[in-house]
Amino acid sequence: MTIQQVIDRWLESKPAKSHLSPAVGIPSISTDGELLFSYDLEIGYTEEDGTKVVRTKRLRLFSRTTDRHIRTALYRGAKDEKEV
Repeated sequence: MTIQQVIDRWLESKPAKSHLSPAVGIPSISTDGELLFSYDLEIGYTEEDGTKVVRTKRLRLFSRTTDRHIRTALYRGAKDEKEV
């Protein structure tokens, strides 16, 4: 699945994962429907009311790929942690 497809599934509260990253052997982005992960770093969560929130406060140093995952999730409709 593409990054956008995985994020869309997260927004729909459905599990999904991208292809395995050859460098680390895990999906570059995945979700169980509740949490969103970039590699094994949690970058998004679901609030009790179903709102999808992307973690932006505590994530200061991360890869270019993780940054792209975060920006794509925000673009596709998730809330920024700073605004919740």
